[in-house]
Amino acid sequence: MAGLDTSENLTPFRIADDAGRVLEGAILFDAARLRQAEPGWFDPAWWGERAQPVGSGGRGGAWFVDTAADASAAEFTENVPSNAPPNAPSNAASKPAAKAAATPIPFGPAVLRHYLRGGMAARFSRDRFWWRGPSRIRSFDEFRLLRELRAKGLPVPLPIAAVYWRSGGFYRAAILLDRLQNVRALADLAADDADAAIWPRAGELIARMHRAGLDHADLNAHNLLFDAGGRGWVIDLDRGRIRIPATAWREANLQRLERSLLKLRGARSEERVREDVRRLREAYDTRWRRGI
Repeated sequence: MAGLDTSENLTPFRIADDAGRVLEGAILFDAARLRQAEPGWFDPAWWGERAQPVGSGGRGGAWFVDTAADASAAEFTENVPSNAPPNAPSNAASKPAAKAAATPIPFGPAVLRHYLRGGMAARFSRDRFWWRGPSRIRSFDEFRLLRELRAKGLPVPLPIAAVYWRSGGFYRAAILLDRLQNVRALADLAADDADAAIWPRAGELIARMHRAGLDHADLNAHNLLFDAGGRGWVIDLDRGRIRIPATAWREANLQRLERSLLKLRGARSEERVREDVRRLREAYDTRWRRGI
C-alpha cells in the first residue's frame, strides 16, 4: 500500500441499500481538490444517461461519466437519493441524471470503475471482497498509488475519489478518475495495424514505469493508452505496487503483455505480433539500460 498523504480527506457514511441492510463506508479524496465528496458519484444510476459503459477491455463495471451540466435534466427529483449505493432501488434510475444535473460537480469528464472479481472467485461473488480492515481496501490502495506515481511525474490518470461499502464480512469498492481524452488502447492500435513507432514508445513507457518500481498486476494491451502524438499512459493499477526493481517481476509483466497481444491479435499472424513485441522489448531494454 502507498504511504499516507496528509492532504487526503476521509469521509465516513452509513446508508441503507434496497434490501434495507445498513452499509457502512467511507470516501477517500484529495482535500486540496474537493471540499467534499458524494457517495452518489459512485453509482452509475445517479448519473443517468451521462454514465455510459466503457466498451472494451477489462471485466466490465466501468463507465465514462460526462459531468457537464445538462439543462434538460435539471428538474430535481427526490426519487434519486444522493447517497444511493450500487444496486439501489429501481426508482433511483427512473429520472436519468436529474439529481446529478441539479448538483454542481467539481471535476470534469471522469471514469467510474467498480472493482470486480475475475477467474474462479467471480463464480461465488462478482463484486464482493473479504473485509480485512481499513488498511486493505483495494480502491484506497489504488487511489494512493496513483497519487504517489503522479507525484513522481509518471503518466497515470489523476484520481478523484475512492469509496467502499461494507456489509458484515464483505465490502465492495469503486474509484473515480479523471478521463484521459483522445487516447486509444494499444490493443486497438495493434488491431488497426498501427504505425510501427508505437511499439518502441510502448517499450519506453513500460521501462520508465519499471524504473520507478511499478509492478503492474495486469499489464495487458488494454491498459496502455496513447494519443495521436504517441504520448502514453498506464491505467488500471488495481493491485499494483511499488517494489525494488527486479528481473523476475519485470519479466512477468512483459510476458503478460505479450500473451495479451497474442490473444487479441485478430487477423494478424502470430509472427507479426512477435515481431512487434521484439521491437517493444528492444526499446524497453535500451531505455532500461539508460537508467532514466
